Amino acid sequence: MSFSPAGRDAPIALLSPELTSQLIDEAPPELAGEMIVSQETAKAVEIFDDLDSDAQADAILAGLVPKDAARVRRLAEYDAGTAGGLMLANAFQFRPNQTVGVVPLRLKRV
Repeated sequence: MSFSPAGRDAPIALLSPELTSQLIDEAPPELAGEMIVSQETAKAVEIFDDLDSDAQADAILAGLVPKDAARVRRLAEYDAGTAGGLMLANAFQFRPNQTVGVVPLRLKRV
């Protein structure tokens, strides 16, 4: 049986970072990378920090699209619980003429 990425990622999002990390430990690097990137940013970094070895982390990063690898690397530089460790990798810009009703709709699309 094969699952689409969306079908696979939905149940993984419900797992704790620790359980997801254990699952990723058993996955091939290319699948592990997809699983990490599909998670919310804070959870992705926590999972990445929980990996068993630097070699495993490097193998996963090597299999990611450069943009995704750079995002995970940048956020993993900060210790959990610090301002840097809590920040989100996405920045949102809105024009002064956009209404309050438009902003949540744009955020949902991200």
